[in-house]
Amino acid sequence: MVMGETLAALAVTFVLAAAAVVRGTAAMLASQPLASDSAAVWTFLAAFAAATIIILLLLRTFKSSRLFEAVFLVAIFTGIGTLFADLFGAPVAVLATAVAVFVYYGARSVAAFDLLLVLGCAGVAANLGAAMRPVGVAVILAILAGYDIVAVYVTKHMVAMAESLLRRRVFFAMILPERPAGFLLPVSEAVPGSGFVFLGTGDVILPALLVASVARVSLVAAAVVGLGALSGAAALHLLFLTQRVRKPMPALPPIAAGALLGLVVTFFIM
Repeated sequence: MVMGETLAALAVTFVLAAAAVVRGTAAMLASQPLASDSAAVWTFLAAFAAATIIILLLLRTFKSSRLFEAVFLVAIFTGIGTLFADLFGAPVAVLATAVAVFVYYGARSVAAFDLLLVLGCAGVAANLGAAMRPVGVAVILAILAGYDIVAVYVTKHMVAMAESLLRRRVFFAMILPERPAGFLLPVSEAVPGSGFVFLGTGDVILPALLVASVARVSLVAAAVVGLGALSGAAALHLLFLTQRVRKPMPALPPIAAGALLGLVVTFFIM
């Protein structure tokens, strides 16, 4: 069941991100001159490194979950607002964001949390992807896929960071129940190894970022890249199942590999 949930969530994120790129604010960004690939890559990686270091330092300094939840919510609600602004305009975006706040604090179910996460990630990916060229995004994706392997298996700081956030009951990840009934449970009951697995927001946003970037050039090519990423996600699921003892593993490398392979294919078919 987890593979179906993962593929569905990623597919919806890709479709929404691509749709937003051809409309609204994202469409205006896509029509403007872009920064060079090298500038975009270095800027993105520097921001990513700074954010990672800041979170690690804050986790050592603050024991409360409120600060981290606030950071997460600002990012998600901003993404939702920009997504609906791109698709339907500012008035709908304000209403959608207000509804998202109500749903987050009112429903508190896994299904509601995942829905908001998908919408937020799609909005973030659309607006970043509209301002970057596919080649630059592809380089970022390849570098961060390698970083993901090192961060999980060598330095293990990514695992430590995720576990620290989970102990605070703050989820910077999509919650994937192993059984459909798990979607109806409150988020507070989502515990790793107890019928739930987690897919980090970066593993959702980064392939969507490439799809969105390609969509500004061709929706057909974006679909090919998206299918490649979904194939990588399916491979990830199979790799996860082959573990004798299920341990955290880097999710981005197989997803990124599939997306990048899809990008290469577009050079031959477009």
